[in-house]
Amino acid sequence: MGRWIGQPLKTHRTINNKAKVMAMDDGLKWKYIKQAINETVIQRVEMQLGVSFPQSYKDCVLLFHGARPEPNEFRTENGEEKAVRSLLPLEPYVKGNVIEVWGWISDRLAPGLVPFADDAFGNYLCFDFRDGASEEPKVLFWDHDKAAMAPDHAVILVASTFSELMNRIAGKEG
Repeated sequence: MGRWIGQPLKTHRTINNKAKVMAMDDGLKWKYIKQAINETVIQRVEMQLGVSFPQSYKDCVLLFHGARPEPNEFRTENGEEKAVRSLLPLEPYVKGNVIEVWGWISDRLAPGLVPFADDAFGNYLCFDFRDGASEEPKVLFWDHDKAAMAPDHAVILVASTFSELMNRIAGKEG
């Protein structure tokens, strides 16, 4: 599977810098981009969680920190239609950041799962680091309602890689 690589086409920023939009050549448009981060921020989060994020994810959040993709729909492996609301921010001062969300739900998450995006209903897309650090983590959809009843049945496979997820959202495959 190739890496997801989108190239910026144009950027629009409002005067108050609240509603930033960037259109990509892959068909995605990113809205509400938060303040830019650098690799040091990513490395700090990786160290706190004891993981190494896939390079395609790092490339994405460096451009679209905390942003919302459009389109945003995807299907899980069992055919359920879902939608990403936004990437979780990585900066510790931003409410709802990856570390904070992980803390909120870690008692209901299987060990090795790390949330990186949310939907509008309190569910999260997570990286699955359970197979070890040598492989790129799979992307799973974590359902908070199912997690309350049976944590082992709360996840559904979405994509083999982050790149595959982005390509699906952009309408480039499956």
